[in-house]
Amino acid sequence: MIRKNDYPYSHYSRTENAVQGRGPDEEILRGIFFLGIVSIFFICAYHLLAHCAYFRIDRITVSGNERISRKEILAYAGIRKGVNLLSLNLFLSQKRLRTNPWIARCRIVPLFPRNVRIEIAEHRPLAVFDMGESFIVNQQGRIFKRAEKGETDLLPRVSGLKFSDISDISDIAEAETAAPFRAVMEVLLSGQTEDSILPNPQIREIRLDRETGISLLLSENYRPCAVEEIRLGYHHFPRKYKKLRKLFAYMKKHSDMHKIRSIDLNHPDRIAVNPGRTEVPAGKNKEV
Repeated sequence: MIRKNDYPYSHYSRTENAVQGRGPDEEILRGIFFLGIVSIFFICAYHLLAHCAYFRIDRITVSGNERISRKEILAYAGIRKGVNLLSLNLFLSQKRLRTNPWIARCRIVPLFPRNVRIEIAEHRPLAVFDMGESFIVNQQGRIFKRAEKGETDLLPRVSGLKFSDISDISDIAEAETAAPFRAVMEVLLSGQTEDSILPNPQIREIRLDRETGISLLLSENYRPCAVEEIRLGYHHFPRKYKKLRKLFAYMKKHSDMHKIRSIDLNHPDRIAVNPGRTEVPAGKNKEV
């Protein structure tokens, strides 16, 4: 009985393949040649489609932008009508859009055959932090750009914070050193609610003192009952706002209390008011 040699690279197999003209090297070359032909086909097909008039963009939709104009967005993205949709580098266009400091997130969606949709999510400015320079902070308490003229007219300014106060926002709830920043953010976020007694647009400045806490300087256009300053201190802000609402209602009914320069709410169970200098000698406070 003669046993067949099944080992493909034995001397016998190599001799047989050589006789039949099917050496391993030749088979590899055939595979490479086939892949080359396929690659050339796809390259030519892509080149043909990338220059095909059927895929030229004729409609670009932009959504989510408020501060940034449509023209600016298209310029940043490098997208215009007439460009072939298949020739767009979406990754590069989105990367360019993110270089605009007002853009928090963006997405470019191709809608074949001739449409593109650009979705923008802008930063929502909350306040201006003065820390040597002026920076705009979003609703998450993150600095996203330097403040420029005309951008901060309706935003309250915050003074007294340091960069170290907001250096690690991820641990802000646990860090004791973050107490000043937490207090500022609580006041600012409260001022965004519709029924806030101290709405953010009416706060001219939030001053932070490391020892005594937060003081609010009110806008000249607001100032209920002519109040210029409200000292909130630290903590218990909801309780203090509730007392402040009652105080404002009381003051509106009593004309003799319409000239109060400042209100002190440092202690949550007590309100101290400081009348204007024309009413009483300086340093005299009245508690209610």
